[in-house]
Amino acid sequence: IGEAQFDKLKEIKLRRQKNFRGLYDGVEKFTPRIRLHKFSDKANPFAFPITCNLGTERKDLIAFLERNGIETRLIFSGNIVRQPMMKKVKYKVVGDLMNAERIMQDTFFIGVHPLLNEEHLDYVIKKIEEYFK
Repeated sequence: IGEAQFDKLKEIKLRRQKNFRGLYDGVEKFTPRIRLHKFSDKANPFAFPITCNLGTERKDLIAFLERNGIETRLIFSGNIVRQPMMKKVKYKVVGDLMNAERIMQDTFFIGVHPLLNEEHLDYVIKKIEEYFK
């Protein structure tokens, strides 16, 4: 099954990049309210992360998107030292982990599946615009 996907890998990567860029370009005007994350052209992104800035509550934006049929997911990284499994691991903390904490508290993502088309992306952009009005 996996080998069959290799023939499609380049196309999948290009479509994911196009979807990422489409969302980025569509919601970039809201960067005072949200922080957007860039990626390398060499990357094959699976998601479009959004970090909520002060004045934008992640839970409220996520709830609005989900009510409108747009699936979201929380970032599964962030401040890993707060995870219960870390109680069993020896580690050293360098710094205050402020950025890791911010990602954990304020970031979520929307998928950029290669089968999404411009109509899908336009809908997501429209709903984000509606939320910020």
